[in-house]
This record gives sequence, structure tokens and C-alpha cells, in this order.
Amino acid sequence: MKKTLSGFLRSPYFVLLSVFSVMLILNLSLTDRMDDFSFNSIYLEKGNIIDFLKYYAHIWSGRLIPHGIMVLLFQLPEFVFQFLNAAFITALLWISVCFCNDGKKPVSSRERILFLLFSISVFAVLPSEMLSSTVFWKSANVLYVWGLVASMVAILPFYYAYRERRTGIGLKLLSLCGAVYASNFEQTAPVVIAFAVILTGLTYWDKKKVPWFHYLLLVVSGVGMFISLKMPGNAVRFDAEIIAWMPYYDTFSFLDKIYFSMGYALQFMYQHFWLILWGIGVGTSFLVFRSRQNLIIRLTSLVPAGYFTLLAFSTLASTILGENAVVFSDVKHFLFNFASFNTERVFLSGSQMTSLLFGILSFVILTVLIYLHLSKEKNTLSALFFLASLFDLFILGFSPTIYASGIRVGFITGFFLLIVLFRLAFIFLKNRNRPIENGPFHNEIFV
Repeated sequence: MKKTLSGFLRSPYFVLLSVFSVMLILNLSLTDRMDDFSFNSIYLEKGNIIDFLKYYAHIWSGRLIPHGIMVLLFQLPEFVFQFLNAAFITALLWISVCFCNDGKKPVSSRERILFLLFSISVFAVLPSEMLSSTVFWKSANVLYVWGLVASMVAILPFYYAYRERRTGIGLKLLSLCGAVYASNFEQTAPVVIAFAVILTGLTYWDKKKVPWFHYLLLVVSGVGMFISLKMPGNAVRFDAEIIAWMPYYDTFSFLDKIYFSMGYALQFMYQHFWLILWGIGVGTSFLVFRSRQNLIIRLTSLVPAGYFTLLAFSTLASTILGENAVVFSDVKHFLFNFASFNTERVFLSGSQMTSLLFGILSFVILTVLIYLHLSKEKNTLSALFFLASLFDLFILGFSPTIYASGIRVGFITGFFLLIVLFRLAFIFLKNRNRPIENGPFHNEIFV
């Protein structure tokens, strides 16, 4: 009995149960608010789930599965939803750390500690307003938290095939359910499809076998997203948001929307995730220097590291000193000043163009370094998560509904950035006693 208990306490499942217990306690205060009341009242008025979904699809959006499940759960005791949300939050933290650990469960004591640190970091680093409007709001957590779990589960078989690992029948069934669920939310559906297409392409490139099941997942994700986006409620909501926020949106050129979307994505990340970006930039540079890459690659890694260090210092200085931080205010104006707009047109000054170019360049360099500073296979996932963190917001910049949604639209981006940061930590800990294997640009002359 003692050995069994001792073994359980040393197992990863004890840590998992501990985190779930904390999440459950936090969720005991979860109650209905805002849209929760509206959706539930519509369901009660219609009297059944079919009529509710028909009405919802015509007046709101194509998120039929998440919000359909939600209103059904509303008819059960409150604790059921609280329990399920705690389970999904715990699952999200667990599977995120699995991705940090190259798709493997955090088994060792060191890995379990990193799981705890990751769980703490989510609540310590992500803005409290963002957590309140996603993790602890029913109408949103079925999209962002549950949807992100679904999308990550759907991605796993593609990564396992790329790494030539076996996908069991249980994971196949879960990934199929995940693909169906994630396809009903416009922020998670593109993530699944993009990861699936890229990983499948890389698997083909390496002349590895692509299971037929993966094509089924791709079709399910694509068809599900298409059906969801074609629901008439999307157009109704889109038109309402244009009238409320951007009445001249249709007059913007495609290039205006590109400028605005990229500026919106970068500004959002720099405002809310500057600390994580600084950690990724400096951490990547540290690992590049430690990996015996050639001098050119080492010096190149200092560009994003320096760029995000300036962002961190200027943000801290502005927060602490306010208007007295004159020097850092000038730095922010020159390097972190993105395209502004009003309801009629997009403005792009010289400093804003400079900021946009520096921002894009830093992301490109950092993505390449993350992908190449170890062997390509080990860092493909990290590079994809890093790119996805930017493009998930970039795509949203094409829609005026971002203003009604507020800060919660960045939840997925924040999670992806934390995965990249902790992936770097896993890499360092696993290689701390030996030099990291030489990268593809290694050249003894420049060492």
C-alpha cells in the first residue's frame, strides 16, 4: 500500500490531479453572465436544441457545436459545467506541456516541475482581463479553452506521423472529435488546417508515410470550417459590427487591410505579451550561442534579442516613469509604432513603416532560428507555434468584430507563445550538460 501511494505521489498523474483540484476550486465561482443569459433564454424560448441551433445560425454565427453543447449543459446543475471547465483547463495545460516536451508526457520530476511552472505562468503572465473573458466566462471558454484543447488534440496525429510515431485508436477517435469541434470556431479551425497541411507536407518531403486517417481529419476540418463560415448569422453579425465600429470598412483597399492587420497583430502582441517575447528572443539567442553555430548566425540572433529587449525596457520605463521616460518614448515611437486608422482610412507614416519592417524582420529571423538552431525535426513544432501566434491575430485584423471581442481574441496567441518559451526551457534542460548538436549552418572556420 505504501509503495503504491509513494509511486502515485511520484507519478505525473499526482501533479495533474493537483492542478485539476486548483482549477476546480477556481471554477466554483463560475456563474452565468452576459451572453450566457441571452443564449440560455433563446434555448428556453425555442424549447429544443434543433430550433435553438437554427435560430442561432441565422442571427449570430456558425459556432453551432460549442454553443449548442453549452446551452445543453446550462440545463444541468451548475457544478457540471464548473467540473468540465476545470477538466478542460487542466487538459489544455497538460497537452501544452506535452507539446513543449516534443509531444511526450512530462514524466520526469524536472518535467513535472515545468508543468507546474507553465500552469502558474498562464495565470501570472496572461492579462487578468483576458483570463476573465475566456477561461472564466462560459460563452467564451467553450470557444477558446475547449476549442484550443480540441485543436491541439487534432494536431497531434500529424506531428506523430512526422516524427514517425504510432497513433493509437484512442487518440485517433479523440483527434476526429477535436477536428469536428475546432472547425466550428474561426480562430481554431485555421490553426488545425494550417498545422495539418504543413506537417503533412513536411512528412511527404522527408519521404515518410502519411496515414489515410490524416486525409479524413483534413477533410473534416475543412468542410466543418466551410459550413460554419457559410452560416447566415456570420454576415448579420459582420454587418452589425461594421456599422458599429468601421462604417467605411468596405472602402479599405486590400493593401490597407494588410497594413492594418499586421500592425494590429504586432501592436497587440507587443502590448500584452512583451515579457514572453523578450524571453523567447533572449532564450533563442542564448541557445544559438551555446550551440556552436557559426559567428554570422550568432550575431544574427542578437537582432531579435536586442529588438525585444528594447521593447521590454521601453514598456517598463513607460509603465514606471510615464511621461518622464523621454528616451524610451522616442524608441517606442520609432520601433513600435504601428499603422493607425480611423473609420475612414488607414494611416501609415514613415516611423510606422519602419516599425512594421523591424517587427516583421524580427519575427522572420526568430522563426528561422527557432526552426534551425537544433535539428529541424525537433524544432518544427516550435516554429509553427511561433508563426501561428502571429498569424492567428493577423487573420483577425481582417474583421471589424475584433473590437467587440476585445482582449480575449489574443488568448490563443498568448498560449502559443508560452509553449514556444517553455519549449526552449525543455531544450536547455535536456542539453545543459553537453553542447547542442551542430545546426545546418555550422562552419568550423567561424566557431
